[in-house]
Amino acid sequence: MTGETLIYPKKSLRVYFSFRIPHYILDDCCDHQLIEHLKAPPSFGLNCFDSFSKRTQIVHDFAKFGEFVTYSIKAQFMGEKLNANEHEFILLKKTQHAFRVGKVHQLDDHVPFGTTIEQLNTLEKAVSDSIAEIKERKMLSDIGIEKESDQSDILYSSIGKQKFSYNEDPGQMTDYSKYMNFDFPKSLFSSVSGVLEIKIHIYKLAALPGIYELDDLNSLSNTRVPPVVELDFEFKPTKPKSSSHCPSSIDIEPVFFAVDMQSEGKIPFVFDNSFLAMDKSEIMSKFAKFKAYHDEMTRLQESGVCVPNFLSETLISLNHFVHHETPVKDILERQTIKLNWNYDPNSKSFKCFADFPLKYNVETLSSQKFTLVPGFQNCLFARLYKVCFNIKAGNGKCESVSLPISVH
Repeated sequence: MTGETLIYPKKSLRVYFSFRIPHYILDDCCDHQLIEHLKAPPSFGLNCFDSFSKRTQIVHDFAKFGEFVTYSIKAQFMGEKLNANEHEFILLKKTQHAFRVGKVHQLDDHVPFGTTIEQLNTLEKAVSDSIAEIKERKMLSDIGIEKESDQSDILYSSIGKQKFSYNEDPGQMTDYSKYMNFDFPKSLFSSVSGVLEIKIHIYKLAALPGIYELDDLNSLSNTRVPPVVELDFEFKPTKPKSSSHCPSSIDIEPVFFAVDMQSEGKIPFVFDNSFLAMDKSEIMSKFAKFKAYHDEMTRLQESGVCVPNFLSETLISLNHFVHHETPVKDILERQTIKLNWNYDPNSKSFKCFADFPLKYNVETLSSQKFTLVPGFQNCLFARLYKVCFNIKAGNGKCESVSLPISVH
């Protein structure tokens, strides 16, 4: 403040200022310089954190223990003593205010590092090559070749350069489809007989609105167009050209999942939608092989061998990777879809198409107060989402497929 502003005892003075939430956090927050890890995340886990009073308030957003992102602004107000011979400044007030941040506007700045599976394969090769080099250097040292430059001349004399290629940008969400089949055998109790194939498809821009505990539920459900899942049906009846042998309807129950991924070390890769749609057991199997590398590294360290920081940090992260899936039941509406078939003479099958809007169940949201923050990922942990579609056909058989979904 400038001018003739004076501060009097027991009199309040308001000071107004503005600030912006940055698009990115500091570069040194990600050792691997992954763009997705440097984007400012939303508030998560705790509603507020006051470093002065140590007050915290838990938010029901399904965050795992120890995971939280909080924002606060600190302000210090300095004053100048009146009638002082020299300029003498004193601290008048210091305060801290916590606030919540929702979706931070993101720029289209994706950098291609390959799919998640390709990144893991690249990391595995780097780890494997590094361990092999350490063991070979130890062998050379044991036979008297201790100079590092001499070891390098021997090791690298027969190693050619390798080139890695990537097929997909993991930061750029792509359209995603899955297929399922239902077999309707001949039965005395049903006229439906044949094979039903369903293709379920979701667009890359499909997104559900974020939910906050104080949201107006009516405006939440009515002001935004819900994302749509497209369904393509093809039925090949046992008896050709007979539409009476086709199923008349299917039931769809969408189950929403909050997916949390974390590690004791800094995560050296980013997650894409193909990886997210995999089953939990399949995801964890991708990390099981790193335990053997971690055990081998431990044995080398115990034998007195110096292990590079890159290798140690990478294996700690990959060996301690944890994947959680938390179902948030009944927050999406169920639906029964009537099937209107058209015969396709080329494929000699019946086909039909339907849209399934992903709508929030307002009744559930009214009775269960919780928060769904926008999805994000960083070096320490990630919060992403997917929807499991339980599809039940007329024969009583139920099949399930999972598709990734964004929350904005």
